[in-house]
Amino acid sequence: MRVGEIESGQATGDLRLITGRLDIGEVKAPPVIREARRAAQGETHELTILDAPPGAACSAVATLQGVDVVLLVTEPTAFGMHDLKLMVELARSLGLPTAVVLNREGTGSVDVAGYCDSEGLPLLARIPFDRGVAERYAGGELLVDSHPDGELWFSCLWQAIKTTFPAQAEKATAA
Repeated sequence: MRVGEIESGQATGDLRLITGRLDIGEVKAPPVIREARRAAQGETHELTILDAPPGAACSAVATLQGVDVVLLVTEPTAFGMHDLKLMVELARSLGLPTAVVLNREGTGSVDVAGYCDSEGLPLLARIPFDRGVAERYAGGELLVDSHPDGELWFSCLWQAIKTTFPAQAEKATAA
Protein backbone atom coordinates (compact mmCIF):
# COMPACT_ATOMS: atom_id res chain seq x y z
CA MET A 1 0.00 0.00 0.00
CA ARG A 2 1.39 3.39 -0.98
CA VAL A 3 2.07 5.76 1.94
CA GLY A 4 4.41 8.24 0.25
CA GLU A 5 7.12 8.78 -2.32
CA ILE A 6 10.86 9.26 -2.58
CA GLU A 7 12.38 11.99 -4.74
CA SER A 8 16.05 12.45 -5.56
CA GLY A 9 17.90 15.26 -7.27
CA GLN A 10 20.91 17.54 -7.34
CA ALA A 11 20.61 20.25 -4.67
CA THR A 12 23.77 22.29 -5.26
CA GLY A 13 27.35 21.52 -6.25
CA ASP A 14 28.08 17.97 -5.11
CA LEU A 15 25.10 17.91 -2.75
CA ARG A 16 22.39 15.39 -3.60
CA LEU A 17 19.02 15.62 -1.91
CA ILE A 18 16.77 12.65 -1.29
CA THR A 19 13.34 13.50 0.06
CA GLY A 20 10.78 11.17 1.56
CA ARG A 21 7.31 12.67 1.30
CA LEU A 22 4.42 11.18 3.27
CA ASP A 23 1.08 11.22 1.44
CA ILE A 24 -1.62 13.47 2.88
CA GLY A 25 -3.68 11.62 5.46
CA GLU A 26 -1.01 8.99 6.12
CA VAL A 27 0.44 8.74 9.61
CA LYS A 28 3.02 5.97 9.26
CA ALA A 29 6.24 7.74 8.33
CA PRO A 30 8.77 4.93 9.11
CA PRO A 31 8.24 3.07 5.78
CA VAL A 32 8.95 6.28 3.84
CA ILE A 33 12.00 7.00 6.00
CA ARG A 34 13.35 3.47 5.42
CA GLU A 35 12.93 3.87 1.64
CA ALA A 36 14.68 7.25 1.67
CA ARG A 37 17.56 5.73 3.64
CA ARG A 38 17.77 2.84 1.16
CA ALA A 39 17.92 5.35 -1.70
CA ALA A 40 20.75 7.20 0.07
CA GLN A 41 22.71 3.95 0.48
CA GLY A 42 22.77 3.60 -3.30
CA GLU A 43 24.42 7.02 -3.69
CA THR A 44 28.15 7.67 -3.81
CA HIS A 45 28.68 10.07 -0.95
CA GLU A 46 31.13 11.28 1.63
CA LEU A 47 28.48 12.08 4.21
CA THR A 48 24.79 11.38 4.70
CA ILE A 49 22.66 13.77 6.72
CA LEU A 50 19.23 12.59 7.81
CA ASP A 51 16.73 15.26 8.85
CA ALA A 52 13.97 14.28 11.26
CA PRO A 53 10.98 16.24 12.52
CA PRO A 54 11.13 17.64 16.05
CA GLY A 55 10.09 15.47 18.96
CA ALA A 56 10.58 11.81 19.70
CA ALA A 57 7.81 10.22 17.62
CA CYS A 58 8.18 7.04 15.55
CA SER A 59 9.57 9.04 12.63
CA ALA A 60 12.46 10.30 14.77
CA VAL A 61 13.21 6.80 16.05
CA ALA A 62 13.20 5.42 12.48
CA THR A 63 15.55 8.20 11.37
CA LEU A 64 18.02 7.69 14.23
CA GLN A 65 18.45 3.93 13.94
CA GLY A 66 22.02 3.12 12.92
CA VAL A 67 23.33 6.68 12.67
CA ASP A 68 26.85 7.65 13.76
CA VAL A 69 26.08 11.02 15.40
CA VAL A 70 22.93 12.90 16.39
CA LEU A 71 23.00 16.64 15.84
CA LEU A 72 20.00 18.27 17.50
CA VAL A 73 18.98 21.70 16.22
CA THR A 74 16.94 23.76 18.65
CA GLU A 75 15.88 27.30 19.37
CA PRO A 76 15.85 29.12 22.72
CA THR A 77 12.11 28.77 23.33
CA ALA A 78 10.04 26.64 25.69
CA PHE A 79 8.87 24.51 22.74
CA GLY A 80 12.44 24.11 21.50
CA MET A 81 13.66 23.08 24.94
CA HIS A 82 10.81 20.60 25.37
CA ASP A 83 11.66 18.86 22.08
CA LEU A 84 15.40 19.04 22.81
CA LYS A 85 14.97 17.24 26.14
CA LEU A 86 12.86 14.51 24.50
CA MET A 87 15.41 13.99 21.75
CA VAL A 88 18.37 13.95 24.15
CA GLU A 89 16.59 11.25 26.14
CA LEU A 90 15.87 9.28 22.95
CA ALA A 91 19.44 9.58 21.62
CA ARG A 92 20.85 8.49 24.98
CA SER A 93 18.49 5.52 25.14
CA LEU A 94 19.84 4.47 21.73
CA GLY A 95 23.44 5.00 22.90
CA LEU A 96 24.17 7.60 20.23
CA PRO A 97 26.75 10.39 20.54
CA THR A 98 24.84 13.67 20.55
CA ALA A 99 25.54 17.39 20.14
CA VAL A 100 23.43 20.53 19.78
CA VAL A 101 23.15 23.47 17.38
CA LEU A 102 21.38 26.58 18.65
CA ASN A 103 19.31 28.15 15.88
CA ARG A 104 17.68 31.59 16.01
CA GLU A 105 19.96 32.69 18.83
CA GLY A 106 18.74 35.98 20.24
CA THR A 107 15.08 35.02 20.23
CA GLY A 108 13.37 33.40 23.20
CA SER A 109 14.67 33.37 26.75
CA VAL A 110 15.56 29.74 27.39
CA ASP A 111 19.18 29.08 28.39
CA VAL A 112 20.07 26.32 25.92
CA ALA A 113 23.80 26.69 26.61
CA GLY A 114 23.19 26.20 30.35
CA TYR A 115 21.13 23.08 29.67
CA CYS A 116 23.85 21.69 27.38
CA ASP A 117 26.48 22.36 30.07
CA SER A 118 24.40 20.65 32.76
CA GLU A 119 23.82 17.62 30.52
CA GLY A 120 27.38 17.36 29.20
CA LEU A 121 26.21 18.03 25.64
CA PRO A 122 28.54 19.80 23.22
CA LEU A 123 27.02 22.99 21.79
CA LEU A 124 28.70 22.99 18.38
CA ALA A 125 27.24 26.07 16.71
CA ARG A 126 25.11 29.13 17.26
CA ILE A 127 23.19 30.54 14.31
CA PRO A 128 21.87 34.01 15.12
CA PHE A 129 18.35 35.17 14.49
CA ASP A 130 18.61 36.96 11.18
CA ARG A 131 15.81 38.16 8.93
CA GLY A 132 17.98 37.26 5.93
CA VAL A 133 18.03 33.62 7.04
CA ALA A 134 14.24 33.54 7.29
CA GLU A 135 13.81 35.18 3.88
CA ARG A 136 16.18 32.77 2.16
CA TYR A 137 14.65 29.75 3.89
CA ALA A 138 11.14 30.87 2.94
CA GLY A 139 12.33 31.26 -0.66
CA GLY A 140 13.65 27.68 -0.73
CA GLU A 141 17.29 28.75 -0.90
CA LEU A 142 20.18 26.94 0.77
CA LEU A 143 21.89 29.15 3.35
CA VAL A 144 25.30 27.76 2.49
CA ASP A 145 24.94 29.25 -1.01
CA SER A 146 22.76 32.30 -0.48
CA HIS A 147 23.58 33.91 2.89
CA PRO A 148 26.82 35.90 3.25
CA ASP A 149 27.68 33.95 6.43
CA GLY A 150 26.19 30.60 5.35
CA GLU A 151 29.38 28.96 4.12
CA LEU A 152 31.25 30.08 7.25
CA TRP A 153 28.52 28.79 9.59
CA PHE A 154 28.43 25.36 7.99
CA SER A 155 32.18 24.95 7.54
CA CYS A 156 32.67 25.87 11.23
CA LEU A 157 29.96 23.39 12.18
CA TRP A 158 31.65 20.62 10.15
CA GLN A 159 34.97 21.42 11.84
CA ALA A 160 33.28 21.27 15.26
CA ILE A 161 31.73 17.90 14.40
CA LYS A 162 35.11 16.53 13.28
CA THR A 163 36.78 17.79 16.47
CA THR A 164 34.03 16.55 18.80
CA PHE A 165 33.44 13.19 17.10
CA PRO A 166 36.75 12.35 15.36
CA ALA A 167 36.08 8.64 14.88
CA GLN A 168 32.69 9.24 13.28
CA ALA A 169 34.06 12.06 11.10
CA GLU A 170 36.93 9.88 9.94
CA LYS A 171 34.45 7.16 9.01
CA ALA A 172 32.45 9.70 6.96
CA THR A 173 35.44 11.11 5.12
CA ALA A 174 36.90 7.64 4.45
CA ALA A 175 33.69 6.49 2.75
